[in-house]
Amino acid sequence: MENTDSILDSYYLETDPKKRKKLLESMDGSSDPMHSFRQQLYAERYTDPSQPGRTVDFWLFKCVYFPGLYGKRGIFAKPLKKEMAVAAEELHLDHVDQLSEDEKDVLYREFRNTASRYLTTCRSDRYGSSFFGMKKASPEAKLKKLGHEFWAITRGLAECAGMEKELDLWCRAFYDELISQMPACKEYYKK
Repeated sequence: MENTDSILDSYYLETDPKKRKKLLESMDGSSDPMHSFRQQLYAERYTDPSQPGRTVDFWLFKCVYFPGLYGKRGIFAKPLKKEMAVAAEELHLDHVDQLSEDEKDVLYREFRNTASRYLTTCRSDRYGSSFFGMKKASPEAKLKKLGHEFWAITRGLAECAGMEKELDLWCRAFYDELISQMPACKEYYKK
């Protein structure tokens, strides 16, 4: 039988929600004080309250939704701040200074998992294509788009909403995951 640390590492590397659930259920929660927090985050992230048997990924949805929200920042400054305040609450970042170091670590690893899952959606041949998907993007154009998107859904939104402190953990986790998987995006993120 695998030890808990090995299962935990596998849990954070796995991007499929159903496989993650099996890994979470296989962990011995009696010796892990963060196990119930992990279960809570799993439920909040993947359970649709209107259809509890249906698996969704609300955090992945934020990654898809945030670039559009960032794009409307000039016109809708007040609604953006309200929207980001709600997002911070849903991501447990509205009171990040009250979290223990262990809770911050769990959130950080969960955010990196979210970023990893988002990156899997960006590896498609169609990612970054234009003219109704008929013109494929060059590898450099894809990296540029990815760097810009990751910046927009992290530091860009944090700056626009005036929530740099609250969203710092989210920003660091997404940046770290992006650079660990696609180091060539670093220069595009920085620009």
